[in-house]
Amino acid sequence: MHLPCTNGFLDPVYMAVPPPISVLLPVRDGAAHISEAIVSIEAQTFTEYEVIAVDDGSTDDSWILLQEWADRDERVKVFKQSPQGIVPALEHARREAAGPYLARMDADDISESARFELQLELMESDSSLAMCGCAIEYFPIE
Repeated sequence: MHLPCTNGFLDPVYMAVPPPISVLLPVRDGAAHISEAIVSIEAQTFTEYEVIAVDDGSTDDSWILLQEWADRDERVKVFKQSPQGIVPALEHARREAAGPYLARMDADDISESARFELQLELMESDSSLAMCGCAIEYFPIE
């Protein structure tokens, strides 16, 4: 999102405003499911978000797929690190995040389309909340 302002000479200047939601997406060998996960993010009814994907030393095609997604959608930002584990990957993503709200997603997760809209509405309706979650449904392993 970009908001107009003036530069002192009454010419409009556009300043980037960070999206309210940064999706932290650590990936390790997630090529089999990562596209489905990102498609579910892109299907959100609330579209002001960024995806911070960190490839944690994948040996499959995860990095290639993440780069393709970043090329297609400017909201998807990708980073690569040597294999360190999920916590360092999440910390890396958190450091890169611009939004005040962080959403967690794994490479094999699928989000319901209203997830971000409902969670943001809840968080902004009650300042005493520090976090919120959602119900999950397990899919059988194929």
